[in-house]
Amino acid sequence: MKKAGAVKGWEREISLDLIDRPQRVTRFDIPEDEISELAESIRERGLLQAITVADRDGRFEIVFGDRRFLAIKKLGLAVIRCVVRKYGEADIAIDRATENKQRANLSPLEEAAEYLNLHEKHGMSWDQIGKMLGSSGGFILRRVKVLKMDERIQRALHEKKINLGVAEELHRCPDPTQMVYLLEMCVEHGVTVTVVRGWVNDVVSNIRRQASDIEEGRGEIEVYEPQKLFRACSLCQDPVDIMKMRRIEACPSCHDAIMKILREGG
Repeated sequence: MKKAGAVKGWEREISLDLIDRPQRVTRFDIPEDEISELAESIRERGLLQAITVADRDGRFEIVFGDRRFLAIKKLGLAVIRCVVRKYGEADIAIDRATENKQRANLSPLEEAAEYLNLHEKHGMSWDQIGKMLGSSGGFILRRVKVLKMDERIQRALHEKKINLGVAEELHRCPDPTQMVYLLEMCVEHGVTVTVVRGWVNDVVSNIRRQASDIEEGRGEIEVYEPQKLFRACSLCQDPVDIMKMRRIEACPSCHDAIMKILREGG
């Protein structure tokens, strides 16, 4: 697919009443505190970079700068500085994807939705999307597969409670109940991809073993019970279910000092 390209554009101030937010918003959620912080920065230093809008015959659609637009609106200002360009629909989608990739401010889930839009709505192959963004087609397809994951995994990934590698391993888990249990452990305790891979492999092996026993007439299918994992308490050294453990968020020196106080107090 050959990009037609947008004209360079011209800069002008435009009334907020004439500007529409993107027809397809890339960010799934924009925290209110993020907009408030940006608004305060603009109040103190001014708008350092104009937003980019597409000319829509008397109205204007935001291409880049949706957060800046919301911040200006929050400040109660009437106009905003814009770079106005003539855009085709495909050019908007391509430029947004390129801009977001360069800024690296999207979650894997948001990236996946962006790439799927380019593929389905604008007819670009995975290799074409990858080449445009300086990645491989395999990288793009790996991102898009996020959209096939369980919504609970997607939510944790989007909220940055787990990373992509952990999400991919959890997606392999064939038992939904066990998958949720493992996901909770990952969110609560922050485990590595290698650890999760081992957990999921154990689940897969157990299911295969049960199926083999049934085929050979050695047993009946049992409801899979999540296996409890234990770890020693840092203070008393007693074993405790990892799901019941609590963490103390502190730097190493403060953590050690707290531990010392607790031990001496005990």
